[in-house]
Amino acid sequence: MKKFEIVKTTAEISWKERNEIKEGCTMYDVDPEKIASFGTKEEAEKELKKYKTDVCASGSLFTVEEFSIQENEYDEDGEWIGGGDIWKFTPMEIFVVDKETRKTIAKVKTYEEAEEAAEEYEGDAGADIVFYE
Repeated sequence: MKKFEIVKTTAEISWKERNEIKEGCTMYDVDPEKIASFGTKEEAEKELKKYKTDVCASGSLFTVEEFSIQENEYDEDGEWIGGGDIWKFTPMEIFVVDKETRKTIAKVKTYEEAEEAAEEYEGDAGADIVFYE
């Protein structure tokens, strides 16, 4: 039987590899956490909207937590047969804000785009990259 599962995956990304921070960057998590299971992709998509990608920076390390819809096949005893196809991730949202006013300058989908937007910003105070609005 086919199931569409909401799965939480995480990755730790170093400052040196920060341009890898983009939607799907956690897909190689070897220990994903199954959150919920559905009979149809539509049900899973509706549920996925309740979850949000989270990026946390600590020193020179970023921790990224994403949620996705994964299609898996199980036998009649509930044993996994195969699958692992990912249909959709929660969106990656990175914000570039004015350092002084904290007003959002740009909302982008990758860290690389955020750095470009911050560098191009011509405000007097400069810009910061944040992972929340």
